[in-house]
Amino acid sequence: MAAPGPPWSVTAAQQDPGSRQRSRRTDVWQGVEVAYRKRLIEQNAEVLTLAGNQLEERMRLAAQLPSARSWNQS
Repeated sequence: MAAPGPPWSVTAAQQDPGSRQRSRRTDVWQGVEVAYRKRLIEQNAEVLTLAGNQLEERMRLAAQLPSARSWNQS
């Protein structure tokens, strides 16, 4: 079981009966948002993997280039 928030949050929740309902709505919204993002990642996993591989390849190639400083010194 999760520990309650700071004492002032418990007091505020007791004084505001709508606080619990708003908190539940926020929790539901956050759950839906996380599920939506997870679904997008799963649907686009192949494209994301290809993009990651391309980025790694570009970084590898960039690391092999001579630095710009050595070009300016000539």
